[in-house]
Amino acid sequence: MSVTFWLLTITPALYYGAGLVWECLRRRLIAKYTIWYDTPRLGQKRPDDAKIPGAAVICGGSVGGLFAARVCSDHFERVVIIEPESWLITEDGRRTDSWNQENKRARVMQYNSLHGFQHCLYRILRQAFGSRLLEECAARDIQVGEADFQSRNWGIPVKDPRPYFSGKLPTILWAGRRGLETLLRHLTLDKTLYPNIEQVVGTVTGLTTDPARPQALKSVTYRDADGGNHKLDAALVVDCSGPTQGAIKWLKRLGFALDLKKRTYDPKMQYITFEFTPSHELGLQLPVPGGFYKEGSGGIIANAPLASLDCRHMVMYRVEGHRIHVCCGGWGSHIVIPRNIDEIIDYARSLNVVQPLPEHIYGTLELLRGCEDTMTFQHIAIPAPFWLQYHTCPDLPSNFVALGDAVTRLNPLYGQGIVKAFYGGVCINTLLEDSRTKPSLPPHFSRDFFKMQATKTDPMWAGPKTNDYSYATTIPEEGESLNSGALLRKYMNQILNLCTEDAYINFLFTKNFGLMDAASIDLIHPFVVYKVVKRWAVHTLFK
Repeated sequence: MSVTFWLLTITPALYYGAGLVWECLRRRLIAKYTIWYDTPRLGQKRPDDAKIPGAAVICGGSVGGLFAARVCSDHFERVVIIEPESWLITEDGRRTDSWNQENKRARVMQYNSLHGFQHCLYRILRQAFGSRLLEECAARDIQVGEADFQSRNWGIPVKDPRPYFSGKLPTILWAGRRGLETLLRHLTLDKTLYPNIEQVVGTVTGLTTDPARPQALKSVTYRDADGGNHKLDAALVVDCSGPTQGAIKWLKRLGFALDLKKRTYDPKMQYITFEFTPSHELGLQLPVPGGFYKEGSGGIIANAPLASLDCRHMVMYRVEGHRIHVCCGGWGSHIVIPRNIDEIIDYARSLNVVQPLPEHIYGTLELLRGCEDTMTFQHIAIPAPFWLQYHTCPDLPSNFVALGDAVTRLNPLYGQGIVKAFYGGVCINTLLEDSRTKPSLPPHFSRDFFKMQATKTDPMWAGPKTNDYSYATTIPEEGESLNSGALLRKYMNQILNLCTEDAYINFLFTKNFGLMDAASIDLIHPFVVYKVVKRWAVHTLFK
């Protein structure tokens, strides 16, 4: 046969074969490092005769604890949340107008700070709570709509990826931490939906082991609001105590986790969130994209800095209750934080950007003078991120898990701090779904959980850290330097530049940043690498 025949035969086979292999690899990576394929398994209630006897005890009732309780309610006979703050079981802790809460959250530092949520979080909540999620969001003025943050990279607007999303951006919730947590508490503690969930007021003080099974926990001890001590038998213990990391001392008293290691670095970040409450008349005047009252909208601006030019960011969203959050901050304790409208405007104008911010941003800020009397603010110096290496401990109790800030605290700037706790809840559900026909925990539940959670946490730890190393003020992780990941950082800078020039590249980045059906290799596809090299050559070699 002729060479031409073989070329015509082999070339298409290699082309389509390579595409098939690439897609198979993508799917494996998505399954391993994300919860995208696990999410549809949420909300599948076990038959009563297959439920695990006893109680799943959740130590902490913030967002991670509430979602863990919702997950466990499908698999256990009983779920008990132990939460120290007594006001959270009152109507004030679940009120529809969360912005009017009379009490303050004592144990959540960022309760009133700006938060950004990904499509992944919306998808998890929608699967777990069904149509009730949308009903409650509507009742609480939480907008459910497109993830249009009005993003700019160093002042340059990113290209609209809607054509690659079939004309509509992925759906997200436009809410603050306060609004999301109050919504989640209302849904989870609704006895008509989940009669087997209860919340008690108390502070967990320790754990006890089962004499018949030394590698398993038997009960949780806690102290109630009046100082009384109680013991609660537990089929599963879930530590959701947040950055206090209560389980470390509870376990070590019993001889577990004695060699637990901790990874940490410090990006030396700080930021301030201002909250404004414009009147309806003032809201109509605000020159925000699409109008302030446009249904399903929230983004006003989200400007990311170029590390070689600036270390400061600026974000402005609409949140629940027709309120506006304005967030200013960045890397380094030296940055000047604004304290009033004049200083916010000066801050915005002083940002070092390639392209000036649009004038409607300054117009919006000027008009907010009309409601400056409603302004509140919260200034936070971000504690150093950490990651407790539970997945390397060989001697953990078989019925113990931990999630959220009790295991990992991430740099919140990237919007993954909340969703990582939900990742933990999804991991619990996946492992219990795999054994749903057996009314008992799998024998190696703890080991399998921490391994799965760590694998899915790794990208959320490594990606932000690599970017944080762009700034000279960051204190790197032990054994690393600020040069660690330098090549990847340069490559990603080119990707971010392309996001302002190429809608397809921004589509890939949006899926990756939104923790969707995206794999790390999507951004190193030969077609993408070609675009990166081409852009680098044009702007460097031929400049």
